[in-house]
Amino acid sequence: MTFSTHTFATLGMTPGTYVWTWPSGTVTLVIVPPAAVPISSPIGLALLMMLALIGLAVLHRRQPG
Repeated sequence: MTFSTHTFATLGMTPGTYVWTWPSGTVTLVIVPPAAVPISSPIGLALLMMLALIGLAVLHRRQPG
């Protein structure tokens, strides 16, 4: 989320649970840390490149001429 060009991090809100209490009730905000982005393995990258090359070869064979 962005609030007037600010994010939760720039507002100083670190992951955790924040609770605000008023006479009319409470508001609870739970900020979870972002999930880690998995790093692809070299084998996965090689497989992806091999599939791309096979796809290009198939497209090349289908072109007339």
